[in-house]
Amino acid sequence: MNKYDYITATTLEEKVRLEKLIKYMEDNNIEDNLLEYKERYNNICKYLVAKDKYLNIEKDIDDIKIKLDELYKKKDDADLNKIYLWIKRCDRIIMGKEISDYKSSNLNLLLNELKIIRNNKFNEKELIQLFNKYGIYLVIEDALPSTKIRGCSMVKGNNPCIYITRYFEEKASFYFTLYHELGHVKKDYNRLKNKIIINDDDNEKDIDNYALNEMIDSNTWNKIKVNINDLEHICRENNIPLCFAYYRLAYEGIISYGSKEYNEHKEKIN
Repeated sequence: MNKYDYITATTLEEKVRLEKLIKYMEDNNIEDNLLEYKERYNNICKYLVAKDKYLNIEKDIDDIKIKLDELYKKKDDADLNKIYLWIKRCDRIIMGKEISDYKSSNLNLLLNELKIIRNNKFNEKELIQLFNKYGIYLVIEDALPSTKIRGCSMVKGNNPCIYITRYFEEKASFYFTLYHELGHVKKDYNRLKNKIIINDDDNEKDIDNYALNEMIDSNTWNKIKVNINDLEHICRENNIPLCFAYYRLAYEGIISYGSKEYNEHKEKIN
């Protein structure tokens, strides 16, 4: 075989021919040009590995684009290209991470534990570990400039994924978005296998109500509304962060977000 014959072949054929040639030369103790053949063989292997990685990334991006074409868009029409790049960044964070299997019964167990740790000082790592324990990927990541996405949800394999940006400066608004995305996991699990849900115009009000009720159940909220002066006692008795109650009061327009009561009781997380 002329040592340049393989150049006109396909890359895979080059690899096979070089493997045979190198083996023949080694078996017969032929050293002339052996190092050159080995170097070319190694370069082809590196090229093929890089090509596979590139094609996998391209496939992932195409999959996200397809989902984004069908997604439930934000009302402010945020830049979709930046959204899918942010989603891809979050995908990389969970890549190779092993978590528990997900079962629908896990969600109630998670919600029960969440009611306990939400009273603690905000801790990203603690939250992520809790979600992973019950088979849900949680990523809290900086948003790309000029995008207004707060969070999104999807399913990879059988595991739900919740991605949330770090736009939030206080605990109550963060938890509202977290519970909102959990609402999609609960109500839209099968749809999330084929769609990335960012904002579902047909379903968003129901999901918002789900989030509000997970923060403060309806019975407790009714008590608060008719006994606002006893708000702190009611929250303490029901294991509800005080900032959740003031957030709900502002959300429903009973007080304003700029009011003294609201700003004195909001709990900073950043």
